[in-house]
This record gives sequence, C-alpha cells and structure tokens, in this order.
Amino acid sequence: MANLDGLTDIFMPNGVIVKTCGEPPAVFNLADFVAPGDVLLNGGELEDFSEEELWERTDIFGSVAHRLCRYKKSGVLASERFETQGMQSIQMLKTESGWKISSVAWDDERCGVSIPVPPDKPSIAKWAPA
Repeated sequence: MANLDGLTDIFMPNGVIVKTCGEPPAVFNLADFVAPGDVLLNGGELEDFSEEELWERTDIFGSVAHRLCRYKKSGVLASERFETQGMQSIQMLKTESGWKISSVAWDDERCGVSIPVPPDKPSIAKWAPA
C-alpha cells in the first residue's frame, strides 16, 4: 500500500502540481492530487508501479531551489504493462522547518516529445549573493 500522507510534510500549504502529459495540462493542489492518487495507487487499477530518478540537476540560490530530473516509471495500469521516461521540474523554498516544494510539473515521453541527451554528470550548483 502506498502512503501519500507524508506529502503534506514536504509541500508548501498552497503547493501546485502540474501534469502536462496530455492536453490540457492538469493542475492540482495537494489535496486534489492525493485523493485520486491514493485511489490509483491503492485501488488495484495500478499494480507493480515503480519510479526511479535517472539524472538530476539541482540549482540553489539563497532560499530558492530548482531540481530538474529525468525519471523512468513502469507498472501495470488497467491490465496493460507500461514503461516510460519523462522529465520533472521541482521548485522548492527554504522555510523555518526546512525545504518545502512549492511546485512540481512533469511530462512523459511520447510521440513528438522526446528527452534531450543530458549532460555527462549530474550536478548541484549553488550561488551565494555577492
């Protein structure tokens, strides 16, 4: 069983989640994303789900961070096996209680949308004000 309760600990209260894998993009607040996600992950329609980060770059400037990552995911949805890759953009803010996600957006590869070749090595870049 997938437990999505921990998402409230890592998201800003008004965080935004955007799925751009179709037209039009689907925009959610955390509560609207968790409810159907819980049904999908725990209701039996999606089985054997796995997601893994393949590449990432995180840039930090003061209290703002951006993470761009490539992922692969697989599973069985409505009795059909799938495997795909995509890119995810995550924006974070440093708060008194630590880093919190303010927004996430992702898109999956499909006909006409392919992932560019990433740089050789992942990196974490930090800038400090002068």
